[in-house]
Amino acid sequence: MNRLLCGLTGAALAVATAGPASADELVVYAAGSLREAMTQIARDFPARTGTVVRTEFGPSRVMRERIEKGKRVDLLASADMGHPLRLERIGQASAVAMFTRNSICALSTARVGLTTASLLDILLDPGIKLGTAAAGTDPLEGQLANLTVTPLPDNLRVGPEYGMALRKGAHPQAAALMLYILSPAAQAALAQHGFTPVALPTP
Repeated sequence: MNRLLCGLTGAALAVATAGPASADELVVYAAGSLREAMTQIARDFPARTGTVVRTEFGPSRVMRERIEKGKRVDLLASADMGHPLRLERIGQASAVAMFTRNSICALSTARVGLTTASLLDILLDPGIKLGTAAAGTDPLEGQLANLTVTPLPDNLRVGPEYGMALRKGAHPQAAALMLYILSPAAQAALAQHGFTPVALPTP
């Protein structure tokens, strides 16, 4: 039976390992799907401020729970707005902002013959088995080379809104990083990595 899997573009959920944070470092926890984009942003930011940014990546829920348990983190970049808003609601975040969007796509084996135009018909085909990934797992790990990635048609296209939470008592440069992520330079970097920017000026 053919299989079709729907997931977030560029999802990557393995938590990065890292040593204890230096007092001079700005620590960012970010969703795995932001790995490439946020790595670039973290590399570019010190050139403007001199502040080193250390990033760790993983499922947004896991990263938020680690913050709630007391991990020293300055900024959370989540794949949704719920986790940043929760940190704000329980008094652990002083500011929250939405900074980009992502798109849902469909992953399938080549024999499915999936296209954007045919996606809805194929989804409704009883001969097609849909698959989902359990929370905390990476549906793309080890599979992408064997799968085709198909954008959803406009009438079905939805995507998560990514949010940032500035931790209370954060590094003095954390607010500057939050603003930088909303700047044209960082928004362009997000766009280069497949995200939908929310703060680029009109050409």
